[in-house]
Amino acid sequence: MAIKVGVLDDAWTVDFDGLDFVATDSASGVEVRISSPLNLDAGFADDSYTVHTFLFKGLSENSTFDVSVKGGGRNFALLTPANAVGSVDHDRAGKAYYAKCAYVIIRDILGQKLAGDPQFFEPYAGINGPIPFSDLFHDDTCFLLVDNAEASKVKNFSLTKIVPSLLANGFVPVDVCNPQELAWRSPIELDTKSLKVSLISDDIGDPELIGDLCSLAVKASGSSIMQFFYLYQIFEYLMESVLKHRLPEVAIEMLRKIENGSGDLYDDYSLLAEVMREKERLQLLVGKYSDCQSSLGSLASVSLDFMRSVNFKISGEMSGVKAVYAVRNFLFHQARNLPVHGESKLDAVVTALAQFIPELLATYKYPKHTTVWPLMPAVPS
Repeated sequence: MAIKVGVLDDAWTVDFDGLDFVATDSASGVEVRISSPLNLDAGFADDSYTVHTFLFKGLSENSTFDVSVKGGGRNFALLTPANAVGSVDHDRAGKAYYAKCAYVIIRDILGQKLAGDPQFFEPYAGINGPIPFSDLFHDDTCFLLVDNAEASKVKNFSLTKIVPSLLANGFVPVDVCNPQELAWRSPIELDTKSLKVSLISDDIGDPELIGDLCSLAVKASGSSIMQFFYLYQIFEYLMESVLKHRLPEVAIEMLRKIENGSGDLYDDYSLLAEVMREKERLQLLVGKYSDCQSSLGSLASVSLDFMRSVNFKISGEMSGVKAVYAVRNFLFHQARNLPVHGESKLDAVVTALAQFIPELLATYKYPKHTTVWPLMPAVPS
């Protein structure tokens, strides 16, 4: 008995007949069969799943990952290549769980395709025999199958909040770039079986903007300089947030000193000027407003390597995030003077920066106020 997948268009319906998915043109009766060599199982048909399409450079059929949140928690998603859904030559092919996941992936992806293009099956209408599902996609295509029941157990979960972490591991949303143009680098070991992602902190007001900046860095893969600046704009955005939070604290302290008669206008002005400085806000960002100092070492190291490659004299004070700031200053003022041998060093900085940012975004928090100071006198009752 056929299992109805859904009426996707006035002309086409898609059913599962127990073996293949069958798209039928209701007007002409023409059928297009989409097959997989897996023993597809509709056991998850009534469960709540969401499927998202990603790209990853250099996927293999064995590149399937169980996805969980860093720091604990059960798996809430599966990342698997299109060519694994269409193959039995990988280590998950014989798993009953995977056969059920593959069924949901094929069903939902075909629905998404027809929703976006009602005539999606038209080019295949004259083909005899079944079409392998994997033949519909570029070899670098993969699918994120989110178990909505498990994802709901992750506090404030959304796809937007894990995109920077996925991008850092090489997984690029399909709408970011053309598969043929994908050049985004990935440090992930393809023989691992799990992937841990982190979420953007709830204290960050515009996670969509963060994702957009990460996506722009991916699109700029032909220019390490542009990639660096797009990723560094995430620092800029967070430093602006730090400033908005820090300025009232400084103002409260200044008012307290004035009321107590202990204020020194010169010292107060110096403190205010210091808070306004980008270098100071950068230090506050990684030292007080986030908890990612332990992850900064690799980024600082490759930043110093880059500065040495452009013959910059390294001082003892250029450590930690100051090294990243030095790279920013060099590129801002002297990008045209970047020597050829410095490009590979800058590539390493971009890779490390992309790895560091998810940790920064996940741990970003507003420090709790320790004092409360009335900015306006109480209104007499």
